[in-house]
Amino acid sequence: AACEERLGTTQARDEYGPLLDHFIEYSLAEKGTHVSEVAKRIKLALAAGRPLHGYKVGPDSRATPIAGLLPIPVADAVMKFSVFGRQGTF
Repeated sequence: AACEERLGTTQARDEYGPLLDHFIEYSLAEKGTHVSEVAKRIKLALAAGRPLHGYKVGPDSRATPIAGLLPIPVADAVMKFSVFGRQGTF
């Protein structure tokens, strides 16, 4: 609504609204890593004499390096399937 007031058009909502709505529904339904697991990693990093440059929390973060090795069309297909539950175009 703020963009519509500022820009005077609903073009962004018309074009991206359904995709954004689907993404929000997906995000709310997706199981995520509990905040306590994140807090444990933060505590570990703060207590370390020489903290690592990054910490993995949850299964998605551990799978990310593998996904980076996939060819782009395969990675795109995996992403589409995981988000939309089917293959094909957005």
